[in-house]
Amino acid sequence: RATTDTILPGIHQVTSNAYHHSCQKIQAFWSSIHVLIKEITRQEVPFTFESLILNIWEDDTIPSTTRDQMMIITTVAKSVIAWRWKKPEPLTIKDWLDKLWNYYIMEKVNYHINVNNNCQSSSNFEAIWFTLLEHLKSQNQIPFQYDFLNLSIY
Repeated sequence: RATTDTILPGIHQVTSNAYHHSCQKIQAFWSSIHVLIKEITRQEVPFTFESLILNIWEDDTIPSTTRDQMMIITTVAKSVIAWRWKKPEPLTIKDWLDKLWNYYIMEKVNYHINVNNNCQSSSNFEAIWFTLLEHLKSQNQIPFQYDFLNLSIY
């Protein structure tokens, strides 16, 4: 069923299973993010409003670490959209990588604080980030100045 009911301002339902923003530049950006999610997590994820914007994943068999990776990817993507909202240039994966770098530093600082305080919640940091960052490195999507895996924060 095709409809143009507004879900949120500027976001429309265009088929029964695909949501997108009315801006072509944002559609292209979400398509790139969707491909990244599938490549990194090796999961077939639907290109829907629920999965990309709300982080609601239909498949209950997806491991929690993979869900965390998908949430990081989409959260950073939403941050890029908010950050670049009024700029005329199209959103790029480089923009996403820049924001991912900031998110990673924040997560790494939090990880070190938790390790120093003997918190149990820090155990997933390596599992979540290692696969994500190794994939980006293998695809040469991390510029030389980004050395995600060897960042030392004391």
